[in-house]
Amino acid sequence: MSVFRKFLDKYWFNWIFLFLVLIVYSFLTLLNPLWGKQVGLYFLKTLVKILPIIFLVYFLIFVFNLLIDKDFLRNFFEKWSRFKKLFFSIIGGILSSWPVYLWYPLLKNLKDKGLTYGHIAAFIYARAIKLPLLVMMISFFGIKYTIVFNLVIFVLAFVVWIVMDILMEYSTEEIEK
Repeated sequence: MSVFRKFLDKYWFNWIFLFLVLIVYSFLTLLNPLWGKQVGLYFLKTLVKILPIIFLVYFLIFVFNLLIDKDFLRNFFEKWSRFKKLFFSIIGGILSSWPVYLWYPLLKNLKDKGLTYGHIAAFIYARAIKLPLLVMMISFFGIKYTIVFNLVIFVLAFVVWIVMDILMEYSTEEIEK
């Protein structure tokens, strides 16, 4: 079976949805050509605005994934202080891509090398900031809301770190008693 055929078999619903949306837009454009022209122009303006940012974000993610591997991170995490680990856990969470379960083996290895549960929780919490989706968020909600929202997530990642470390320290003390 060809690669194209496997792709179609896996994503058949996405293609059906795309064609249904195109059919609905085509039908509505036939009913009101002025509306169709306005929608098309709006789409092109938005695409021209966000395409360079999307390319930049994916380029940065590609470079990050290409240059930094697991051994590099493991070696540095062994030498850093708690606050450096926290800062880079949060930055790593923001820059990380792919599903979170793919990060679990690396996080377990880093836990064995001195990362606390708080650092891991901060990493996972900071993943809520999705760089590829920032452009869409700005277009829907505006730049001010996007900045404030992401700053709140960034600050709360520190709070998650503190709370998780306190809870885990308390729970291990209770287990030892």
